[in-house]
Amino acid sequence: MSMILSWALFPLVLAAVGLGWGALVDWAAGEHELGVLAIPLGLAGAIVVAGILTIASFSAPAAAPVVAAGALLGLARAWRRTRLAPAAIVAAVGVLLVYGAPVILSGQATFLGYVRLDDTATWLGFIDQFFAHGRALSALPSSTYQLLLSTNLTTAGYPSGSFLLPGVGHWITGIDAAWVFQPYLGVCAAALALCCWELLAPIGASDWLRAFVAFIAAQSALLVGYAAWGGIKELTAAFLLALGFALAARLLAVANPRPRATFPLAVAGAAIVVTLGPGAAVYLGPAVLALLAVAIWRWRRGGQPAFGLLAAVPLTAALALPSWLTLSAYVKTNTAFVATNVDHATAYGNLTGPLRAIQLAGVWIDGDFRSFPSPPPSFVNHLLIYCVFAGAIFALGWTLRQRSGGLALYVGVALVSLAVLSLEGSVPWVIGKSLAISSPAVLLAGLAGGAILFKGERVAGVIVGVLMLGAVAGGVLWSNYLQYHNVSLAPRPRLAELQTIGTMISGKGPTFLNEYEIYGDRHFLRAAAPVEPAEYRSVNLPTLGNAFLTDPAWANIDAFGLGTLTPYRSLVIRVGPTESEPPSIYGTKPVWAGRYYELWQQPARPKQRVFEHVPLGDTLNDAYCGNASNVQPPNSPLCPIAPAARASCPQVLSLAAQATADGGHLLAYERPNPIVVRATDTSWSSGGWLADTASGTLTPTSGGATATAHIVIPHTARDYQLWLGGSFARGFTVSVDGRRIGSIADALDPVGAYERIGLPLTLAPGTHVVTVSYPNANLSPGNTDSEHYTSVTAIVLSPPSTTMRYISAQPAQARSLLCGRSLDWIEVVAPA
Repeated sequence: MSMILSWALFPLVLAAVGLGWGALVDWAAGEHELGVLAIPLGLAGAIVVAGILTIASFSAPAAAPVVAAGALLGLARAWRRTRLAPAAIVAAVGVLLVYGAPVILSGQATFLGYVRLDDTATWLGFIDQFFAHGRALSALPSSTYQLLLSTNLTTAGYPSGSFLLPGVGHWITGIDAAWVFQPYLGVCAAALALCCWELLAPIGASDWLRAFVAFIAAQSALLVGYAAWGGIKELTAAFLLALGFALAARLLAVANPRPRATFPLAVAGAAIVVTLGPGAAVYLGPAVLALLAVAIWRWRRGGQPAFGLLAAVPLTAALALPSWLTLSAYVKTNTAFVATNVDHATAYGNLTGPLRAIQLAGVWIDGDFRSFPSPPPSFVNHLLIYCVFAGAIFALGWTLRQRSGGLALYVGVALVSLAVLSLEGSVPWVIGKSLAISSPAVLLAGLAGGAILFKGERVAGVIVGVLMLGAVAGGVLWSNYLQYHNVSLAPRPRLAELQTIGTMISGKGPTFLNEYEIYGDRHFLRAAAPVEPAEYRSVNLPTLGNAFLTDPAWANIDAFGLGTLTPYRSLVIRVGPTESEPPSIYGTKPVWAGRYYELWQQPARPKQRVFEHVPLGDTLNDAYCGNASNVQPPNSPLCPIAPAARASCPQVLSLAAQATADGGHLLAYERPNPIVVRATDTSWSSGGWLADTASGTLTPTSGGATATAHIVIPHTARDYQLWLGGSFARGFTVSVDGRRIGSIADALDPVGAYERIGLPLTLAPGTHVVTVSYPNANLSPGNTDSEHYTSVTAIVLSPPSTTMRYISAQPAQARSLLCGRSLDWIEVVAPA
């Protein structure tokens, strides 16, 4: 059901919003027949309106209702006035499905780019904030969420346009922004297809040929690649740029348009500015110069003023109010656009190196747009690229001879913008974004060349056109299939638990999240002032050894002292076999428990005070895994695996004496340690695995690779749960004693996490063989696993919960009840 709501209801809602606002903008412009441009133009109008309303905190909550109400009003006008060509709508729906294929075929309403880029978590935080308080942060308590927003919205003045339509759609449908994020990217691509369809009008092809070309052109491989990484700004800007030139082409067809008629173009221009901020100048500057040149040429040629075209310029400036108000902050903090001012990591961002100019052609036969296709695909790749370039040159010459300048303006401005960025020495990641935004223009022109030949009267031209269209379309679709096969899917079931917890603890913060999961603190738990030890934080959260965790890292909850945990009312911890029971200040049972997380909360009126909390197990060695500062060495590769240890009598008796002095008693949590086999301690073939002995991790390199653990059980064990530590893209199949018990896939996890495999087991005494098998690739999304997002760190058998209990002991009972027992921790407590 969630899949249907995300990929059917949400796109329909945004289409209705676009159609409604498109009718209103058309009315304001003097009632022109916009056709399919009504939808993308209306989406641009909604961006402009929502952008203005989300400037201030007092008007931000009204943004979504106003946009929705305006859409309803406009739909009443659009009902009889707007004609939508069926072929164009089919093309748009087809593009939506192509962009949505990795998510739709996964069977879960989720999003892409998880672990590849953390920006999507930030984007979700922006969406939440803009529609709640605008850019004002005074109402937010100190938290990771607040610090993130302060850094990006207040200090940096980040432009808002990309995040406004998802917020509107979220408000109308009630679907969490995380689950409509990917559908929104698909809607942007569908809107791009509609704009491409309009730009093809001058070639005189049939509606269905135009639809086919638009369908392929909107799938530029580079843009699809950015969509797979969460490129919300690139997708939004791509359709707005194409919209602007489709509208400009209509204006150019009129000898001297009235200023009022330029209002739609101004709306599109303002939406680009609100989306890209000052960066929009690289597109709008050349576009304005081109329109000025056309106006002067017409004036000199015909002797009549033709400057009505330029009325869009002041209108655009007026409508782009949000960007003017944040201009100063944006310019001050974005000097990193110039490569000479930044280090290598900042210059390249998520790229491994500069992207190549030939990627503008929209064909890239490789599963990763950052890498170069290897032979023999590289030959076909380049052959198709040059076909696109040849077709584009032909199409631009043909359309200009027909005195149609829309397509030429689109391609020309796209290329000029890239030239400007390159000449001024912009950093590679900025140029990469511009390449993605601009690439549909070149691909559209290349395909238009094939369509012009196809519709011609000469048989040779028709044959060449068919071959060109077929070859380029095949190359684009194959490129995007490889992208589809190489995506990284966010783990919907686990993140959905954070969403559930977030609704339960809204206003009940601050919250300590004991895991490096940025989608928790930046989005799902935002209303409970979340803080993570290894994330953005306004206070240090030291472990017992005074280590400050940094990205990425994990530590057992017992690695943090009471002084660190006590200020946090709510505690969210990951369920796992090696995790400790939280201190009793959070009670003796969770408020809520799921498969992946537990929620613990300090009672409003505690019945007892905790004077001392003494952790046992390997936490005594300040065990954590991942990165940390303030300690040497800064990296600890091995995760702690023994949360309990046998309590020594001297320690127990010392705590009993303290309890006597404080008028209290002892509370302890008894548990056995899990049985843990590090992955590198299993039997495995070096041909199918990469081994990192420092962290105990095995990473498979070929399908069919197996790792085998031999676990000795001294006596009959009932209800033992099997776990795998690691992260799982393609995942593993697991068997015990030759019997398959379960599998795990599409479960990308942060450091220190475990996943349950199958149902609890009953094991007889003796040696049991646990086999972990890496399956061969199949056709499911993300199954290529080319970046080795599948790995295993440990195989674990955890004992049943019946072997775990709290023990309360008076000081006189401490020796008999606690000495020598396997305990997680001991506390000195007294009535409150």
